[in-house]
Amino acid sequence: MAAFSKWKAIDENSKPMASQQNTAYEALVTKLATAQKDLLAFKERDGIRNVLNSFNADDICDQAASQLLKTEKDLEACYKRIEQLEAEVESQRTLRRIDNRDLKERTVHLETKSPSNTSSTEYDALREPWRSIRERLAILEREKVEWLEEKESYEGIKEKKHLQGYYDPLTTKIIHFRNNPAFLAAENRKLVLQQLRRECDRLKEIILGSESSNPSNLKILQKEIRELREQLANAEKFNQRLKEIVREKIKVFREACYILTGYRIDDIGENRYKLQSIYAEHPGDYLIFSIATGGKVNLLETDFLNTIADLLDKYVSAYNAIPALLSAVTMQLFNLQTIQLTSSDAL
Repeated sequence: MAAFSKWKAIDENSKPMASQQNTAYEALVTKLATAQKDLLAFKERDGIRNVLNSFNADDICDQAASQLLKTEKDLEACYKRIEQLEAEVESQRTLRRIDNRDLKERTVHLETKSPSNTSSTEYDALREPWRSIRERLAILEREKVEWLEEKESYEGIKEKKHLQGYYDPLTTKIIHFRNNPAFLAAENRKLVLQQLRRECDRLKEIILGSESSNPSNLKILQKEIRELREQLANAEKFNQRLKEIVREKIKVFREACYILTGYRIDDIGENRYKLQSIYAEHPGDYLIFSIATGGKVNLLETDFLNTIADLLDKYVSAYNAIPALLSAVTMQLFNLQTIQLTSSDAL
């Protein structure tokens, strides 16, 4: 009878612990459900982006840039939430292992001291909360895998946006031509719009003054207004088409510079420029130049710079010939790739 009372006391002590574990797992499941709702909201936002593709190209570019920035921030939030959930899951696992060890010790103790006719039923009742916890942990693991898949999908969308030409205005700077055709076209469009607006205002004043006195003049003015509106619409269409042509020409020009010179040039801010060769073997094979006031060019420290110390001594230290250095780097990387291809063909 004393052994049975001790069994009952241990069972009652284990129930609050199981209840606390259930509450912790329910809170974790709620957090994952909230995260899934956030993902659904992200998908709905992507659907709205597709609708915006029918509007002005410049507006789309600005909106896409801001939306891309927001997506990156959401993605960072996803990373933090996943890390938090992983930490909580690991904490729950550790707690479960400790509780399982205590449960096994109690079970062995109870099996040796409890009556044989009641040990099986009470043992099953004691293990039932932990079986439920294991099932919930398996569900959380599956939801974690789904969350990671959604995260990879968003990373793919982000990379696709970058390939399509969208950029983060906080980290990327666009270099414009001095006599930029797009800028000239935009200024011309502003002048045309200002003239048309002034003309419309003048006609409105005439209409308001002649509505009651001369109906024939009113019809003439209405006709002129329609013609001016048509001219305005045609001017806007022409300007839009011109913008598209200029944007396409700039894109082709940048790609041609990359193919012909063998270097992709990115402005990373503060008069610093990142140059990466078309023959670079690794993403980290790039050079960074800083252009000071007066046109003085300085090479900044990078991992790749340490691998071409001999070229620096030969071209920069001796002659301060940056173009010669870039040409030598191109030939060195080209020769390395050629040797590797020849070796693989020979094998």
